[in-house]
Amino acid sequence: MAYETDEEPNAGGRAPRFRVTLAHDVALRYTLPPWLDPAAPVDPLTGETLPANRTGDRLSIPLSTLPAFRLVWIPNAAQK
Repeated sequence: MAYETDEEPNAGGRAPRFRVTLAHDVALRYTLPPWLDPAAPVDPLTGETLPANRTGDRLSIPLSTLPAFRLVWIPNAAQK
């Protein structure tokens, strides 16, 4: 996430003056532990299943935009 500020007064910090620019086309990359057999990643706040690409012990989750934060849960398929 990138942001810009200006030189205007901000009421002692009570009125922050910054504009956020969302990141676009971000890939979250994980190195998986040997005991994890990953199922499809999920955003537990929305229930959305996230796309993922796996190569060996690497997992990549492409996101079109990345807001201030994104929670990702990678379930262990071996524990189902």
